[in-house]
Order: sequence, then structure tokens, then C-alpha cells
Amino acid sequence: MSTFEETLKPHIDPRWSFGVTVGCPKGWEQLVLDAHAKLVETDPEYKIMQIKEKFGGLRFYVAHKDYEAAEEAIRPAEIASYETCDTCGTKENVSTATLGEGFYWVLTLCDSCRATSLANAQARKAALDAEYGDDEEDE
Repeated sequence: MSTFEETLKPHIDPRWSFGVTVGCPKGWEQLVLDAHAKLVETDPEYKIMQIKEKFGGLRFYVAHKDYEAAEEAIRPAEIASYETCDTCGTKENVSTATLGEGFYWVLTLCDSCRATSLANAQARKAALDAEYGDDEEDE
């Protein structure tokens, strides 16, 4: 278990996590840890319901005794996620978009990680097309 997971584990609400550890892209771990530290300051017993990526941004859902304090802790991390590469954590040359035509998942990536992700996605698609046939033939 990583330090990231160990830090958050005591705050994971077992009713919602179904035994699954909380994860997020490596590049956003510090954003989550910063929000976590602020949440613990205002409510040491707060619980994490869910942490995820949605539409290229970080989403952080918690049970906290003070809604406004929780929002103040979480909102900066969610905003910063749109300016931070979810893979490497850089803030340089970052954009939020799909990988291109035929790829529909929205990601926040720097130019370098976007190029690597696109190459990997194209290779996976080519391998699947070779094994199962091209999706366009089904249309």
C-alpha cells in the first residue's frame, strides 16, 4: 500500500468504498493530500465517500461536520486539477480534452503525457482491431 493510500485509508467510509482503496491519477495525489490535510484540520473524523476523475477534473466527495469548511478545503484542489497534468503533476502546457478523434474520455494532461497517452491508446486500439476487427465495420 502506498503512502498516499495509507494516509487516506482511516478516512475512507466503508459503506461507500466497498473495500476498494481510494485512488487518483499520480499527478493529482498532492492535490488530494493537500485537501485531506485541510479537511482533517476542521473535522478529524471526516469520511471520504469517493474520489474520482470526471470530465477531466478531480471530484472529491466527503461526509464532514461543516459543509462550508469542506467546500473550502476541496474546491481549490478541484480547480487546480484542470491546471495540473493528471499523469506527471506539471502545470506547464496543460490542456483538458480528449486524446482526439475516436477517443471520448476527457483528460487533463501536459503535451508530453498527452502524446504518450495517445500513442498508447492507438496501440491498444490497433491490437484490439487486429484481434476483434475494426469497430467501423459494425456501423
